[in-house]
Order: sequence, then C-alpha cells, then structure tokens
Amino acid sequence: SFSAFAQMPVPERKPFVLNPILEKVSDLYRHQTPGLSLSVEVPEAPIEVIGDPGLMVNILNNLVLNGIQAT
Repeated sequence: SFSAFAQMPVPERKPFVLNPILEKVSDLYRHQTPGLSLSVEVPEAPIEVIGDPGLMVNILNNLVLNGIQAT
C-alpha cells in the first residue's frame, strides 16, 4: 500500500564524520539564492558522530531551505 511506501526508512546508527556533509550541503546552497550568503565554518578536526549520514544530509538540507524561505 502507499502508506507503507511513504514511511520513513529505519535510521542507521553508525559512526561517521560530519565535516564533509557540512561542506557538501553548504556548497550546494552557497550560490543558489542571489542576495543571500551562506557561511559555514567547518573545523579541520573531524566531528565524529553516531547516526544516519543520509538522514543528516536531509536534515541539513531542510534546515537551510527553511532559512532561505524565511528570509
């Protein structure tokens, strides 16, 4: 059924480094909206977290898009 298809996948719980995801998302939106600027300071030291890297990309994309739409 459609409701089974529309359900969120079960999040993974695995260690990953957040830095490249932050850089990827910021690069995606940095020049997308004229008149707005996006500045992200990613430390050189790895930010190690446990979670779902794909879900983190989705979360950060939604966060940035919400900020763009709110301006």
